[in-house]
Amino acid sequence: MVVILSQCMRLFICLATLAFAQTISPTDRNITMDRNAAIVIVGGGPAGIHYATLL
Repeated sequence: MVVILSQCMRLFICLATLAFAQTISPTDRNITMDRNAAIVIVGGGPAGIHYATLL
C-alpha cells in the first residue's frame, strides 16, 4: 500500500511539474554581453545553460 501511494505521489509531482512548465513563457534565448565580460557557468541541463556575471 505504501509503495502504491509513493508511486502515485511521484506521478502527481511529475504531472504538476509538467503543467507548471507549460505556463512559463519562454524568454529571449540570446545572451548579449560585453566583449570583456567575465562570466561563470553555474548550471546547465535540458532547459539550457545558467550563467552569472562576475562582479
